[in-house]
Amino acid sequence: MEEIKPYKDSDTTHLFDQLNILLYLNGYTNFWVQKVKLPKKFIKFYDYMNIVLHVLCIAFSIIEFGSLFTQNELTTKQQADRNVIAMSNPMMHVYSIKYFLKRMETREVFYYIAVLLKEVHNDLDVERSMIRKLKAYLIAYAGSSFVALTLYGVYSTVKYITEDAPFITVITMWPETHDRSNLAEMVRIVFYLFWWISFYRDSAFYLIILSMQIGLGHQYMNLQSYFYNLQRIFDDSEMCQKEKEDKYVESFKYGIKLHTSTIWCTNQCQLICSEIYASQVLLLTIILINFLPALVNSQEDTELACAHFPPFIFTLVTMGYVMWNAGDITVEAAKLPDAMYSSGWENCYDQSAVRVRKLVVIAMTQAQQPIVLTAFGVVELSYETYLAILKSAYSVVSVFY
Repeated sequence: MEEIKPYKDSDTTHLFDQLNILLYLNGYTNFWVQKVKLPKKFIKFYDYMNIVLHVLCIAFSIIEFGSLFTQNELTTKQQADRNVIAMSNPMMHVYSIKYFLKRMETREVFYYIAVLLKEVHNDLDVERSMIRKLKAYLIAYAGSSFVALTLYGVYSTVKYITEDAPFITVITMWPETHDRSNLAEMVRIVFYLFWWISFYRDSAFYLIILSMQIGLGHQYMNLQSYFYNLQRIFDDSEMCQKEKEDKYVESFKYGIKLHTSTIWCTNQCQLICSEIYASQVLLLTIILINFLPALVNSQEDTELACAHFPPFIFTLVTMGYVMWNAGDITVEAAKLPDAMYSSGWENCYDQSAVRVRKLVVIAMTQAQQPIVLTAFGVVELSYETYLAILKSAYSVVSVFY
């Protein structure tokens, strides 16, 4: 890993300090190069608590997955919920395992994004845009998941009061859905409350993925700003023409170095998240195939349709977060050749002009290579792929229903 050197604090490093605390509380340690800024006594206590919570979350996922084999007397809604939750939670535990195996590589990527790639040039407008976007996505994810989990409880509570139905939110292998004993009801309430803890701990990896993707997308924007600003070198009246040309060449070469490092970070992002990207595409398809029939079958039942709609929309949006931001990386990287071309190379003359043109052509050729994050090595993560998956799932459902 790159040696951690003292660095100047910025809005980005301050944001990562805050994310470091949030992720630590959700079981993801060593996210950032700085230590968690919490009291030492609390950290010592919570390190043990993290182990206990992690074991409980794994056990909870097992009893959720076991419901696929033990719970058969389910309504259409319960069956759709059961299939989705029982399949998605074990996949989320894979994220935790992958993070543990790649935690050092993850720290290094974030160190590059926040510090090393911004040492010489950090466009404050781009940085503020990145922070606003990241905060918006994190708030939207936390808010939408809060609403979805709450609605599960509200729907079950209404059913319990108005129809004397069991309080069933998350389907587990025990108790049976027809069990009306007091113990069964208490266990269901406990499972529902623990589901909140399990969900946010398991899905916290989304914060890492979104932070990495948004940071990389804006780093390509920062690179564009860097190359566009090279034009200003030739506006300096205190330097002669040769000094301007020499400074431009050195600055352009440094820009190529930054571009190479940014590509390395993007490749690391693909390596760290490859299984997660594949599971997201697979999970999105599974969830759509489960929820769409449930929505179709509930068209004549307004109450049931309303119960299906919030988790369905939440699923579409959260899965879209990953694919949309991966697509943004591709879009912003594709704009870099134009920035290189507009960097001011035409202000060089004579032999220097020949040398600079060759340098610019080589750099633009490299920048024109598409930067694409993929799932399964072939499925491009983008807006177009996201829409294609939605259309494919709808086509499958429409054929059978």
